[in-house]
Amino acid sequence: MPHLVFAVVLIGTVIGCTTPASTPAPTLPAPPMEITLEKVKAADLPALIAKHKGKVVAVDVWADFCAPCKKAFPHLVQLHRQHAADGLVCISLSKDLDDGYDGALAFLKSQKAHFNNYILWDSDEALDALEKKIPHTAIPIFHVFDRDGKRVKTWEGAIRHDEIDATIGELLKKK
Repeated sequence: MPHLVFAVVLIGTVIGCTTPASTPAPTLPAPPMEITLEKVKAADLPALIAKHKGKVVAVDVWADFCAPCKKAFPHLVQLHRQHAADGLVCISLSKDLDDGYDGALAFLKSQKAHFNNYILWDSDEALDALEKKIPHTAIPIFHVFDRDGKRVKTWEGAIRHDEIDATIGELLKKK
């Protein structure tokens, strides 16, 4: 009988089989982060960007009622997938306010937006104050901030994905 066990182990080794004790457990991918939509006030936005100092930050300002915003949004998801490991932080900021919360969250889930998603929960006066800090006029708006938190470039209306990609690529090269 001992010869039979030896023969089975020897044959298993020769043909590439291993014993269960030496087989490593399979590595399972981490479950995806739950997609959430956090309510924020306009005054909180500079701090949300500043907390990512040392990383390049891309902020997509959009709304569920804005067809051009929804058309451009998948690019943010693509940027996150391609560059998060390189130091890019993607943030979506919905301007839907309280009456658009459910629609905005449903859209984010449909897009698989596994990054920081915020919805402005403010008055028009607070949004006007934000306009003074981070100028913009019409959505969609795409902001890119460097590793020091300084706004490098803003695109409004017709978003140029090629320009965004080039800007982010250059910033990610700088350490």
